[in-house]
Amino acid sequence: MLIALVALLTGCTPAPASIKLDGEAAVSVHSTDPLPLEKASVLDASGNAVEGQVPVWTVTPENVAKLEGENLVPLANGEATVTATLGDIKAEYKVTVALPDKVALTGYNPGDAWTVGETKTLTGQVFSGETALEKLPVTWASDNTAVLTVTEAGEATAASEGAAKLTVSHGALATTVDVTVTAAAPATADAAAPQ
Repeated sequence: MLIALVALLTGCTPAPASIKLDGEAAVSVHSTDPLPLEKASVLDASGNAVEGQVPVWTVTPENVAKLEGENLVPLANGEATVTATLGDIKAEYKVTVALPDKVALTGYNPGDAWTVGETKTLTGQVFSGETALEKLPVTWASDNTAVLTVTEAGEATAASEGAAKLTVSHGALATTVDVTVTAAAPATADAAAPQ
């Protein structure tokens, strides 16, 4: 009786027809931090979920990213295809790995002297090769805040005469420039003013 019931229930299980991924078709990553695999749902021909069916994940090429449990670990710059497979059906998405390798500083020409009280708006840009990576945060620092101060937004102000090193960084990447601050030029007397 039990065997007949199991056979009956097995025969009524809908056949898997497709795999639906809950995520973007293309993903860009800029670090080697593990990221969760997209959620995969197995569906029947009517689009209903088929319970108890678990697809197998693979990633190619393995020199760009690798699988660790339920996570994908980026390894090197390039494009990888992540695939969920169950029998003859599969679904996949692309992962582009672009690891940062330098930080550039704009808004200041090295060698230019600043005058006391002068403020410059600086910009830090993270790159992977020649490609600018948007929306990656940078951190600003001055090694001599008595001479030069800088805000988190990159507003640098010359506070007094002297020298300072200004650094913009992203993680372990950093660019440092030397800043020299000179006294502001004295105001010239108005020749037409009464003596």
